[in-house]
Amino acid sequence: MLGILKAWHRKKNGQLEEAIASFDQAVAMNPKDAEIWLEHGRALAAIGKPEQAAVSYEFAVKLSPNYALALASQSASFNKLGKFKEAQAAAEQALQGDSRWGDISPALAWQERGIALAGLGNYEEGLASIERAIALNPNYAEAWNNRAATQWYLGRYSDAIASSDRATEINPKYAQAWFNKGRILKTLDRYSASLAAYNKALENVGKFTDQSLIANIWANRSVVLWHLSRNQEALVSADRAIGINPNLPQGWYNRGIVLFNLARYDEAINAYNQASTLAPMDANILAGKGVALLRLGKLEDAVNTFTATLQLDPKNTLALANQPIAQQKLQAQKEQQSQQKPKLPVVPDTKAR
Repeated sequence: MLGILKAWHRKKNGQLEEAIASFDQAVAMNPKDAEIWLEHGRALAAIGKPEQAAVSYEFAVKLSPNYALALASQSASFNKLGKFKEAQAAAEQALQGDSRWGDISPALAWQERGIALAGLGNYEEGLASIERAIALNPNYAEAWNNRAATQWYLGRYSDAIASSDRATEINPKYAQAWFNKGRILKTLDRYSASLAAYNKALENVGKFTDQSLIANIWANRSVVLWHLSRNQEALVSADRAIGINPNLPQGWYNRGIVLFNLARYDEAINAYNQASTLAPMDANILAGKGVALLRLGKLEDAVNTFTATLQLDPKNTLALANQPIAQQKLQAQKEQQSQQKPKLPVVPDTKAR
């Protein structure tokens, strides 16, 4: 019992890693206590370990199949892992569960249901579910942030900004909300305001902030700096993204765009190659590489790259505009090379007649 109290005390005081160690001991001693498994999972989720949290929630739900808070927390971990169907099912089970919500209201389940539905492409239904969460808890910053993201996907940009503003008003240190606000503003070409939002996001990342989120903030920041013609800063920002997550295609793609703008075409091609390896079905990456090859005069490679781009996306405007240019230049180059070939000497016919 003492170990459980110590774990809860540490979690309450923000000593999450120490709390997890105490919960590890507690579940070993009380493996059939659903509440301990639940709190173990919540502590793991708080330090950005959704896979491990999902395992703990699974134990909690097996031990207590109608435990509302365990099911809602399980839904949250499924959403983090992109398992939206499972997340929707768990959230709906939570709402039909035993009404044990502990220190959290049913708003959590409504929010997670909304995230899952939006993840499945059902944005309107997802938005309605998130708004139900806000009706239950008007000061729920996460729900306001997810409302903003869903409205953004629906193209309701003014509403999305208002929701994002509400999220950051409730929790000024909410990095994810600042990040989403930056993305919405970028969509509206409000680059200076977008940059300010990304900077606020970076100011508020903490020890346990998801590293993938931090990498994405730096990557998106590089784009707005590029739009603002601050290319050297944009390059630094893209490099920061790649340094945190070397497998982030957007980081490499943005690096390629900035290097192209700096006329560093060979380096741009290398960056595009890295991005294309990570995201082989992204036609925009290939199109960017094709233009860099064109600038270097590597015409045959450029034509082949544009052809590959159009196979992925027949309407890619960059490839459609530049492929004919590359083809014409390649044809002219071949004709010029043909004209410059030395003519063979005429050998006199010495045959007897």
